[in-house]
Amino acid sequence: MARQAFDLRLEAMADLLDRKIPLVVQANRLPEIQGAIAFAVEQNVRLVILGGYDAPHCADLLKKHDVPVIVSAVYRLPQRASDPYDHAYTLPQRLHEAGVKFCISCTDRSETWNTRNLPFEAATAVAYGLPAAEALKAITLSPAQIFAVDNRVGSLEVGKDATLFVSSASPLDARSQIEQAFIQGRPVDLSNKQTRLYEKYSEKYRQLKARGQ
Repeated sequence: MARQAFDLRLEAMADLLDRKIPLVVQANRLPEIQGAIAFAVEQNVRLVILGGYDAPHCADLLKKHDVPVIVSAVYRLPQRASDPYDHAYTLPQRLHEAGVKFCISCTDRSETWNTRNLPFEAATAVAYGLPAAEALKAITLSPAQIFAVDNRVGSLEVGKDATLFVSSASPLDARSQIEQAFIQGRPVDLSNKQTRLYEKYSEKYRQLKARGQ
């Protein structure tokens, strides 16, 4: 009996072919999105579109095949000279109105270091028509649902991981401060060089004031 060859490269794709994890395809233009959907249907794999600049133009196709979109950035330039200046800013609102599942990322401008600005990308989408509740969902529950981990994270519910943060005001407001953070219920130390310097010099000026200087 012939021995079946083992190919580690193909083995790594087992969860994709079993539809346990999605295939993420970077696609912005309409033909790219349509081609990605055709490939996913042919191969019977779950698909997630990353980018999605032209996604509203094929909203019915995306909904038909239950393909969500990761908006790679709200802060990006129009891709055509004929596009309005705010075309990227209104993309989340247009996807929401069309009934397409989506979440907001900020990978178009940078990698992980820019994650700190994710709430402000969502806030810009609010300024251009997306309801505030949907914007907050687009950076919390929606990505968890897209990647099928919403049984653990994405919202505050009994039985979930208790990964959350507490802010002084709306997390979409640039003036808000993160006061507490928890990962799986364990508090995170939020101190850093800047907070330590603030405490050091606050104490210095408190003492100078106490001495009347």
